[in-house]
Amino acid sequence: MECQIRERDRKHKVVRNRYNTPVIIKYPFWRMTAQNKAATYACINYGEAVCPEEIAERSIVINGDVGKVVEALHNFMLCYQR
Repeated sequence: MECQIRERDRKHKVVRNRYNTPVIIKYPFWRMTAQNKAATYACINYGEAVCPEEIAERSIVINGDVGKVVEALHNFMLCYQR
């Protein structure tokens, strides 16, 4: 879970990981998942659905538009309940 700080981000004090999403958003969830063996990390992100190798076996990553994914899950649940 190494993070890289790009030079242009230093000026604005925004630390980004290699996936181009602010670390302040993803890193705490990665860390909590790594520390809690009962946890599962879930990520829905169009074009950047990734997770660190350390938690890959306990992760659900979906590369897609969150609105479409939620709608598909909703429709699936409606069919499943019948």
